[in-house]
Amino acid sequence: MDEVSEKRTDGKRKISWWKVAVGVVLVFGSINGIFFADPRIPEALKTSNESQQSGAFLAMAVLFILGLGFLVAGLRSLWLEPKE
Repeated sequence: MDEVSEKRTDGKRKISWWKVAVGVVLVFGSINGIFFADPRIPEALKTSNESQQSGAFLAMAVLFILGLGFLVAGLRSLWLEPKE
């Protein structure tokens, strides 16, 4: 059965909470990694040139977009009309 067309017996729409949780973790982790760098990170794990920095930023952007996708997929039942 399709996840969106599944109906609960009490008439409420079903939200995929695991997708919402994974999305929140990915989005929060990306934002945390970009804006609030941990000073305890060893020097061996820090970027040493501009191309490594841009690759790290691109990876964080991809994780952020993936997290938003999980959030939308988990909450889309709130926006879709129920199929009768």
